[in-house]
Amino acid sequence: DAQLHYHASAQPTDSGRLQPERVRVLREWAAAVQEMSPESAPLSVAEVLNWSGVIIADSADPQMLVDQAQVLLQRTVSSLQSQRHREGESLGVAIAKRVVECRRIAQGVQSMLGEIEAGFRQRLLERVAGLDSTPDPGRLEQELVILLGRTDISEELDRLLIHLRETENVLARDEPVGRRLDFLMQELNREANTLGSKSAHTATSAAAVDLKVLIEQMREQVQNIE
Repeated sequence: DAQLHYHASAQPTDSGRLQPERVRVLREWAAAVQEMSPESAPLSVAEVLNWSGVIIADSADPQMLVDQAQVLLQRTVSSLQSQRHREGESLGVAIAKRVVECRRIAQGVQSMLGEIEAGFRQRLLERVAGLDSTPDPGRLEQELVILLGRTDISEELDRLLIHLRETENVLARDEPVGRRLDFLMQELNREANTLGSKSAHTATSAAAVDLKVLIEQMREQVQNIE
């Protein structure tokens, strides 16, 4: 919404009508004052012209005021749109950089999944080997599969990368994208939280923390995008 208020100008104006009757009254008052107080200085022309009511400003043309207001409003809106467009581009660049960093982290974790799973399996087998009794191999493998499934983060990483790709696609649109980006930030944050809660390795835990920091930075920037 926009509001426009008009106020009478306090500055002298070139347009207006001189009020002879008002000038005559002032002259009579000035003469009376000088008669009572001969040492009083006579009124100057400037003092007479500045006296209230001596000059009455011409009435403004309402249509002219409307036309001027429309021109000013159009200029203001155009300037505001240009400013917001520049801000949006800058924010888009900042978000895009963090998207690239998030992808680098997620792909780095993906490349380690085989190694992480092998290490987890080895540690578990070492613990079993230290038991007094030897468990059934079939049962052991079944339990191992269940435990690995609980700590498997491959699906979270896949969804994370999909959301990052969609974020880049949305940033490339020439339309208001604030709400869509806000939704994507929520999805990214959800996947990063799940990644951290299911993590069974220090590397994935650290990656989850780094991802959440970057996603929070993007979320704050998205709040300023329409």
